[in-house]
Amino acid sequence: MCLLAGIIRFYGLGGASFWADEIFTLKFSSLPWSTLWVSAYDATPPLYFSIIHLMLGVGEGEGWLRLPSALAGVMTIVFVYLAVVKLAGSRAALATGLLLTVSIANIEYSQEARAYALACMWIAMSFLGLAALSERWADDAAGVGFRALLAGGGAVYGIGLLAGLYSHNLAVFYWLAAQFFFLGWWLSTFRFSRGLLTSWFVLNLLVLILWLPWLRASLQFIEQGRWVWLEQYDFGRALQTWRRVNGIETGYSLDALIDWLVIALTAWGLFCLRKRMTIALTLLAMLLFSSLVMWLYGFVAEPVFMRRSVLWGSLFSLMLVGIGISHLPPLVGRVVLIGLFGAGLVGSFNYHRYGWAENDDWRSPAQLFAEQAGADDVLLFRTTWQAPAFLHYLDQPQVRRRVLGWSCTTQQPLFGQVHARQHFSRVAWSEQNPGWDDTTLTAATVWVVHNECPDAAGIEASDSFLQQHWTQVSSHGFKGVVLNRWVPRQAVLE
Repeated sequence: MCLLAGIIRFYGLGGASFWADEIFTLKFSSLPWSTLWVSAYDATPPLYFSIIHLMLGVGEGEGWLRLPSALAGVMTIVFVYLAVVKLAGSRAALATGLLLTVSIANIEYSQEARAYALACMWIAMSFLGLAALSERWADDAAGVGFRALLAGGGAVYGIGLLAGLYSHNLAVFYWLAAQFFFLGWWLSTFRFSRGLLTSWFVLNLLVLILWLPWLRASLQFIEQGRWVWLEQYDFGRALQTWRRVNGIETGYSLDALIDWLVIALTAWGLFCLRKRMTIALTLLAMLLFSSLVMWLYGFVAEPVFMRRSVLWGSLFSLMLVGIGISHLPPLVGRVVLIGLFGAGLVGSFNYHRYGWAENDDWRSPAQLFAEQAGADDVLLFRTTWQAPAFLHYLDQPQVRRRVLGWSCTTQQPLFGQVHARQHFSRVAWSEQNPGWDDTTLTAATVWVVHNECPDAAGIEASDSFLQQHWTQVSSHGFKGVVLNRWVPRQAVLE
């Protein structure tokens, strides 16, 4: 199972170019240690960036920097398997592990140089600690002291939780859901255990104290208003997103039927745990806090619900599916598992074949530009924040050229000053002309890089600006990126 998971996740790991989010990983991982662990430079905590910081000392290839995510994706399956063995036996664990192996969402983020797969791995490790605690004191939790709590699985829970919090802030929702494990565990014995209550409180307080420095940095980042780009999903879109993350995708029309089967097995798995209040309550809380609670949070604060932020919930929904399969009659369970696993294998093949990942191809248009652009040609980015992803694939002489952007708010060109760094290029944008006159500009060929510009009026305004002096003569489409070439109108007339 681990071998298959590794093959699927390592296949084509370095094939796709870095996309904008991964360029941000390069940017933040290049910061000095003092900034990485002190300053509020991003909403994502520093553990993942610190790992990449060390790796940048060896190389910066796509496959190399995505390696931690791929390894984390495989180890997540290992931790989940071990946890389910303790909760429901090897049959349920095998079913869960096989379904996670072919889960498209988990494959995708295991092939991306971002922190999501790492956070899922730590969450799975933390939950393994909870499963160990549940197994050790299933009948009587009275008299459990702090040392016994740590030795019985509390240390694994706490270390995994702290590492998860320092990998991504979404681990907070897992932490909240984990408190329902304690509630169910404490109440299931029908005894008031002051020692257990105190030990659990102290353990979580230690995690909070150790996480507090970055919590303050994250709140500072949010207060600065830099976490405002994500829209709040309506219920229909949120449900569709949840089904994509927690289901088995093939890319064919039967996915709708598979979704309903997965939902039915999830409910069945929860029903089968009805006599084990602690585990049933915990897994129900994990489902709710990775879906409904995260969605509702967006109505009272900044929205956080999206495909990657609810990824960790798939670990628990597929646990319930695996447990549900294990409680079916043996022959029926085998047929259902083979069917779902086979559908997942088809989906995994299609994922790699058709490039389902959300990444954009920046390498190909940059190479085309490097081959065909003249020394005086100008770059214009319709989406300015994507510029570093394109510039990453240009060599230093190509980067040192005139760069324009487009402001959708003021509907006028922005003038860019490229600052080349060791691992990425940064562009400082200004509405002021830095010194080259319009005659020089209008005599040059302009290459327009178009990606994700959401403002149709802004696109129309930028085209009107270009059409004053230029004519579009070619267009080249790539995954998520379009590169258009505009030449001076005077040259066309001549």
